[in-house]
Amino acid sequence: MITLTTWEESQELIKPVRSQVFVIEQSIPESDEWDDDDARAIHALATLDDQVVGTGRLIIHGSQAKMGRMAVLEEKRSQGLGRAILQALIQAGVDIGINNFILHAQVHAMPLYASEGFTSVGEPFDEVGIPHQMMQLIK
Repeated sequence: MITLTTWEESQELIKPVRSQVFVIEQSIPESDEWDDDDARAIHALATLDDQVVGTGRLIIHGSQAKMGRMAVLEEKRSQGLGRAILQALIQAGVDIGINNFILHAQVHAMPLYASEGFTSVGEPFDEVGIPHQMMQLIK
């Protein structure tokens, strides 16, 4: 199940998932993981058996929204949860009038985003030591 929420309401549920995926698995420094955008973002929580196993966020910038911090616990991957989070965040944006979505995809995750209509913009780049590609979706 996917639930939309705020940082204020759900940070204690979001933090363990992002810490496990980004800080522990991918060795991203904690100082790079947490930022002021969390407080103003729309967050999505994926739950299985009453446990939060995935998350993502949508940050509104005028008529454009940036998706990010997409994370699913390793043992729960390949079950469609990342896609469900992505679709829920896109729909949340569409519901408030957003039709232009961008994200910085880790290169290995590009097929997921492409399958939902995102296209590559520009050249790959390094972000926190991991290859990324900017991608965009116009609805």
